Amino acid sequence: MGKSSRRKNIDGAGVEPEKRLKRPEDRPIKSAGAVSGLLFLLPVIILGIAVYSNSVKSPFQFDDGPYIADNPLIKNLGYFLSSPPELLSIIYIKTRYLTHLTFAINYALGGLNVTWYHIFNICVHITNALLVYMLVRLTLSPAITPLSGSPKNAVSMNRTAALFSALLFVCHPIEVQAVTYITQRFASFTTFFYLLATVLYITARSKQSGGAVLKSWLPYYLFAIAATVLAMKTKEISFTIPFVIALYEFMFFQGPVGRRIICLAPFFLTLPIIPLAMLSSGGPTATGDLMGNVSEAARSLSPLSRTDYLFTQFRVITTYIRLLLFPINQNLDYDYPLYHSLLQLPVFLSFLFILSLLLSAVVIVPRYNRVSPYAQLVSFGILWFLITLSVESSIIPISDVIFEHRVYLPSIGAIIAVTAVLFIIRTRLEEIKPQFGRAVIPVFACLVLAFSTAAFARNRVWQDDVILWKDVVSKSPLKERGHNNLGAAYSSKEMPDEAIDQYKATLKIQPDHAEAHNNLATVYLKKGAVDDAAEHLKAALTINPGYADAHSNLGAVLLKKGLFDEAISELETAVRLRRSLTQAHSNLGAAYVIKGQLDKAISEYRIALDQDPGNTTVHFNLANAYFKKGMYDDSVAEYRTVLGKEPGNATAHYAVGLAYTKKGAQEEAKHEFEEALKLSPGDNTARIALENLGKLP
Repeated sequence: MGKSSRRKNIDGAGVEPEKRLKRPEDRPIKSAGAVSGLLFLLPVIILGIAVYSNSVKSPFQFDDGPYIADNPLIKNLGYFLSSPPELLSIIYIKTRYLTHLTFAINYALGGLNVTWYHIFNICVHITNALLVYMLVRLTLSPAITPLSGSPKNAVSMNRTAALFSALLFVCHPIEVQAVTYITQRFASFTTFFYLLATVLYITARSKQSGGAVLKSWLPYYLFAIAATVLAMKTKEISFTIPFVIALYEFMFFQGPVGRRIICLAPFFLTLPIIPLAMLSSGGPTATGDLMGNVSEAARSLSPLSRTDYLFTQFRVITTYIRLLLFPINQNLDYDYPLYHSLLQLPVFLSFLFILSLLLSAVVIVPRYNRVSPYAQLVSFGILWFLITLSVESSIIPISDVIFEHRVYLPSIGAIIAVTAVLFIIRTRLEEIKPQFGRAVIPVFACLVLAFSTAAFARNRVWQDDVILWKDVVSKSPLKERGHNNLGAAYSSKEMPDEAIDQYKATLKIQPDHAEAHNNLATVYLKKGAVDDAAEHLKAALTINPGYADAHSNLGAVLLKKGLFDEAISELETAVRLRRSLTQAHSNLGAAYVIKGQLDKAISEYRIALDQDPGNTTVHFNLANAYFKKGMYDDSVAEYRTVLGKEPGNATAHYAVGLAYTKKGAQEEAKHEFEEALKLSPGDNTARIALENLGKLP
């Protein structure tokens, strides 16, 4: 084949796609071999492990409490298997089922051991980086993008571009929040299905365009649809998958429009999954404007109007871009200004900047498609970034206007675009002088090293909750949430005075902060200042009468003060407002025991254990309630459960001995009393019990 005919084939003039794919240089991926391909990707895996190696012991942070540590749903896989309506109708379970299921599996395998939660997140992140490599590699393959230069050199450059895209993604500091912050598995796990669907679709269409038989490409196509459906059950940002796949189809593939629309139709049929899940969750009715109904759940937590949120997001998007290019001064909780008019200068300038990016992707960059195979990748990357960001940065208000984990999925497009631009520059430099072009690789290496170092350092901030929230307070000193959460961090570390100072700082910024009043009360309660605790709990309930935690804590305070009827009233209100308050059920059981209402007490303890099966304190209290009711076999079973987790619990052995005594099982009772005495030699109650048996050795 002569040089002129080769150029004709590259342009596709008069040559059918399937014939064009039969050239040897058009099969670089197949000829590379699985082993060499794995070795080429090994740096991505090693770098990902190295960057996040210091995060595997990081504790639960921020929303990890309500979503994981204190969430009764994930502590019982039965909730996900039987789907009880009163629990799984919650909107986040309906629309984020798969992510919650992974939390439940993590808990079933390792309880609240944070290591395994982090390992899962890191594995997902590294897998996403490998999928980024595949996305770029497939896009730059001769089946989709014509070769530029000699086939051997082009294949090498394209593979290097894909590798650097994956490396930049796996080590970029802005991804830390979506990986180390365990709850934001919502973002990373959705991105996995998002990328998987896209890569599978590209593979299927490449094979189909190359004339492959139906059985060769159909499985990829069907799995792409399945991955899209799974993404829709992971997080709402997956709503844009059909639009990104359609964008890719019309940017990179050829063929009759009708056939292409048929290929895309099943993906667009998945769009109702998220809106219907939200509408069926006991939220807004299905009548009226669909977008208004879908956005209601998110907007209910935000005082911003849609227009104000949009104007603010113009500025937020520019901040995201700045963080992608220069990831400095990262912050878990930004104190971000709100904007209310497009004519405000920062908003207007940001709008012009975003518009220029859009026009560049749609109008300017495509002009260079024939000049460089990377130009179209620049356009696709920019549009990916803007489309995937649109769910959380457009007209649907969310209570927090900015979070770094929201840019996890969009960052893929930005990284691909930047990598493509640098490879365009490399190509131009090589035309001037070959060594100039080769200099781009060291620049990439330095960039990867700098980002890796910054990400590793950022992970250190997440290793301790006090350090994390001190970092937030230093960067957002006038935002009340940072002070409140720093107070909670101090409280968890038994530093009550420091906690009180932070809660008071919160109330100084926002006097009507009900949660700070509640948290301050819990510290006072630990210090024995019962009256001060009650005062702040009443203040919290004045601000928010429906605050379930405050009702629960006030019930605990009243129990301590011996006001049992008032305590029961508060605790019953708490569990009515939020059934999942395990401690409130437990305290209510204790109050019922004191009032002699043993059946009610047993019922409350069972509810508490249904929510937290591993809670030995509740098992012990339930055993005591059974004992008081004369249900000695049930009592022994519950005490045995406690001993199974705490074999050195002398009190439990003594209690089992008492139950056996009531059953007339003298030998068994003797054994248990002896065990209690062995574990606690100074325990006179066990010694007296043995004396009463008349068998003291």
